[in-house]
Amino acid sequence: MWKRDAKLAKLATKDITASATAKQQQQQIKGWLFKAMKVLWQYVHETNLI
Repeated sequence: MWKRDAKLAKLATKDITASATAKQQQQQIKGWLFKAMKVLWQYVHETNLI
């Protein structure tokens, strides 16, 4: 009985850590996108493309 509970608890922790890392990756990607947009914006302003 308790063995099964331990297994379930392990699976639950795995799920929690997996979703936490996914969230972290999402925020990292958002950060990169923001930086890329900023750089692009600077480039456009410096070269007067618009």
